Amino acid sequence: MGAVKTSCMIILILAGAAFLTVAMGFIGLPRMLAEEIAALQLSPYMLLFFLTILFVILGCFLDGISVVVLTTSVVLPMVTQAGIDPLWFGIYIVLVVEMSQITPRLDLIFSSFKVLPGEIFCLLPKRHCRFSSC
Repeated sequence: MGAVKTSCMIILILAGAAFLTVAMGFIGLPRMLAEEIAALQLSPYMLLFFLTILFVILGCFLDGISVVVLTTSVVLPMVTQAGIDPLWFGIYIVLVVEMSQITPRLDLIFSSFKVLPGEIFCLLPKRHCRFSSC
């Protein structure tokens, strides 16, 4: 039964990504972004540098497969217009997404702070404490 649940979750993620890709293609978002990046006249190395920063930031909040599924349909037209081979870009994405998974998952950290009792925040003097449990 666990394999069925996992398979269904994977299929739903892929169906959602396919829908998102079609919707973004329908409104022309990847084409518009590719034209805007081309207008900036960035070198391919600068584009990869900015994409690395984007992937590391996204890696703080999402897991690897989500980052790849959500960004590939938007980023790939920009990369091909910049003259980067899609095969090497795929290798780059795998390396950068795995690197971004090393960064701390901020969503887990923030949700654990929400569960902690208020006393942990009362280490400040009383006049600086903004929490009602102090």
